[in-house]
Amino acid sequence: MPVYEHDCPKHGVFEHYTLVKHFTKVRECPECKAPSPLIFSKPGKHIVDFTAGWNGGAGKHFNSKKDRETWMREKNMVRA
Repeated sequence: MPVYEHDCPKHGVFEHYTLVKHFTKVRECPECKAPSPLIFSKPGKHIVDFTAGWNGGAGKHFNSKKDRETWMREKNMVRA
């Protein structure tokens, strides 16, 4: 479910979870009921550090994070 941020003039920024079909650009503040416009923020970021298995970038299978780090060190590679 998407998270939208709105900015109340009195209480500041608050988040609102709603279905896309119920999306509105202006929402009432939950505290004072004042109209609060939508503000745009960066999307959330999810990082997975290591998963055992095939690594397409390396063209190789790694059983552990240690194996991958050793291989990267040997190739003088740096993780971005």
